[in-house]
Amino acid sequence: MNNKGKSEQVTADVHVNLIESTKHEKWYIDFGIKVHDIQDVSKICLFCPFYIRNTEDIHDLVKVMNTRLLKALFNENLTVVEGFAKRRKVSFFSSDEDKKPFLLYELDKNNELELKYICDDDGTGTIITIDTEDILKAAQDSPAKECTQYYFRFRIGIPDMGSEWINREIEGVAVASCNFTKTEIIDFRLNNIRSIGDNAQDEIHKGNKFKLKSVHLLILKRAKDLLMYPSESPSTRMLEAELWHDYLKLGDGTNINDLVAYHFKKKDTGEPISEYNVLARFSSTTIPKRALAFFLVFMVFVEIFCNWLYDKFF
Repeated sequence: MNNKGKSEQVTADVHVNLIESTKHEKWYIDFGIKVHDIQDVSKICLFCPFYIRNTEDIHDLVKVMNTRLLKALFNENLTVVEGFAKRRKVSFFSSDEDKKPFLLYELDKNNELELKYICDDDGTGTIITIDTEDILKAAQDSPAKECTQYYFRFRIGIPDMGSEWINREIEGVAVASCNFTKTEIIDFRLNNIRSIGDNAQDEIHKGNKFKLKSVHLLILKRAKDLLMYPSESPSTRMLEAELWHDYLKLGDGTNINDLVAYHFKKKDTGEPISEYNVLARFSSTTIPKRALAFFLVFMVFVEIFCNWLYDKFF
C-alpha cells in the first residue's frame, strides 16, 4: 500500500476465506479488505506467495454479496443502497463511531487489477495491485465521493495451491486397525514478512503497510475432516445452503452441505495488528487410491495362491 505522502498509516479490516473444494484437490482464497480512508491511498498491493497465471484466475465477489449475506458476513444489521456506478452503499443500524457507511466496489479484473511476479529461491510469488486513484476519479462527480471507506472482495482459484502452499499431506496406516489417516496442515500467515524471500521483502518495503484493526479468517473444510490442536480456538458452524449458494458457486460441483466453517479472528486491543498467524491441523480417515490398488492386487494373489494349494494337495 502506498500513502500519498502521509506519515500516518491508513487503517483497514481484512477478511480471508480458505475454501476447500469437495470434488477436486483444489483450494480457493477469498480476500476482502475494507479501507477506512481511501483518499489517502494511491494503490493497494497484496503479495501472494504463489503463482497466479493471469487475472482470469481472479473473480470479483461483490456482485454476489446481497443484503442477507452482508448481514451474516459483518454480523450486523445493515441496509444496502443501490444507484452508484459499480458501487453500493452499506450503512449500519448502530451508533458506534466505528460503524461508518462504506462502499462495496465491483472490480474490473481486466482494467483495474495488475499482476507483478517476484522470483525468489523458494518460488515465484505474485503482487496484486489495485489502483485506487483511478477508482476515486470516477466518483468525483457523484454522491459516492462523500464516502471515504471502500470494501473490495475477490476470489483466487489455483489448482495446485493446496499441495504447494496451504497444506501438506501426511498419509500413514495403522496395521492393527487397517485405518488410513490423512493429515492436512494449514499454515496461514498475514504480514509475516520474515517468512518470505528477500526480493519479496524488498518489494513490500517500498510502500507502507496498513494499520489493521481486525482480521477474520474463515476456513471452509469438508465435514469429514476433524480439526486437531489449532493454535487458537475458532467458532464453528455449518453453512446455510440457501444463504451461501450464490457466493460459494465455485463451478466445480462443491457441495455446500458438506462444508464446515471454522472462524478465527483477531481485533486490535489499543495497538494495531502487526501480523496474524494461524496453524490448523485436520485429520481424516481415508483409503488412498494406491493403497486400494495394492490391496486389490494382494487379494488376487492370495486367491491364486489358495487355488494352487487346493489343486496341489486336494
